[in-house]
Amino acid sequence: MISESYSDKRYRRFWLPELLVLALSGALTFVFFFNSQWDLFFAKMAWTPESSEGPWSYQSDALWTFFYHGAPWLTGVLMLGSLVVLALSSLKESLSHLRNKAIFVFLVFALGPGLVINALLKPYWGRPRPRQTIEFGGQYEYKAFWQPGVGAQGMSFPCGHSSVGNAYGVFFWIFRRSRPKLAYFALFFSLGLSLLMGAGRIVAGGHFMSDVIWSAIIVYAVSWWLYYFGLRIPQVEDGESSRGKLRRVGARVFASRLRRRLAYGILTVVTLAALLIASPFYEKWSYQLTIEQIPQRQFVIFVERGDIELKLNHEQSNAVEIKGLAKGFGFPNVEIWTEEETFPDKIEFRIRNKGIFSDFESSTVVSVNPKNFDGFLLKMKQGEYRGPEEMSLPQNFQVETPERLKRGLKP
Repeated sequence: MISESYSDKRYRRFWLPELLVLALSGALTFVFFFNSQWDLFFAKMAWTPESSEGPWSYQSDALWTFFYHGAPWLTGVLMLGSLVVLALSSLKESLSHLRNKAIFVFLVFALGPGLVINALLKPYWGRPRPRQTIEFGGQYEYKAFWQPGVGAQGMSFPCGHSSVGNAYGVFFWIFRRSRPKLAYFALFFSLGLSLLMGAGRIVAGGHFMSDVIWSAIIVYAVSWWLYYFGLRIPQVEDGESSRGKLRRVGARVFASRLRRRLAYGILTVVTLAALLIASPFYEKWSYQLTIEQIPQRQFVIFVERGDIELKLNHEQSNAVEIKGLAKGFGFPNVEIWTEEETFPDKIEFRIRNKGIFSDFESSTVVSVNPKNFDGFLLKMKQGEYRGPEEMSLPQNFQVETPERLKRGLKP
């Protein structure tokens, strides 16, 4: 993949040092995060196990919420912008010199954060997220970044959010030869943006530090390859004929104006659909009851989807206190809501959701004074349970989790 330009010393002096930096960064990251010490160190800095808001309470801060929800918009601005530039360049010959750069921007986002990070690695590598590990109250063993797990166990490696910030490094290569100072500004901007977005995911228990760093290395590597060898942009800018495979495919696809317009239309529809299903949502809830408000001292809580932490607190004045949040991405019509229904012999509190989600995270803390109940039932349809094991629960408490039901255990 590199042989076509390997002998050209004019370009080798650009791409070879960058390749060495990427390789050195990967080697140092591998050595530094080979074991659990530093990943767990950074995760513990964000862990708040004693907080009434939950073990990852910093995630509700406005700064981290802003960066969490901003990822789709940061992606959409450049992907749709690049498609607009492509369309205009096909209509106005004076803008044709921007066509290759617009394709470059689009492909960096589509192949880096899109294909490699979110479509190939995250769903299949299977590294448990920090909040899913035993060290932080979860059920899975910690795995280093280099240890593939089972896909269903987690989507920690690598970090999708921070990869969006790294993709903004595309402008480093765009200005690499013409405006070096602006190029390095773009590079450091993308690094700062990715670190902020990655920090927001670390404080939420969603990623380890090594996930964030490897996302940077992967996305910058994709950008590097596209610039020098996939699209061969330096050669095109210098007026040389290009034999790159991607360029040959592109030449066939965009051979006529009709084909170009059709291709731009399809790419625009696909991009809009991808952005539409990445519409952010965020819901918080808080609920409490005294024992006098609960008929027959019986209480049922039903969670359709999400993680639950059950705490037994013999000192709290309220019979039950529930705090939780749900966040993620999906179509604009998704809904998350809570509802309470009173029966003659009990009260039921439900947390429900509706719609198609591309990413869903929900955590709820249920704090209960067990001496105030004659009966308490927690039912979970989908999610992870953290709290006292079955043998440690009071006699009148029942917990139905997906894992217990799968094993055929009765509450």
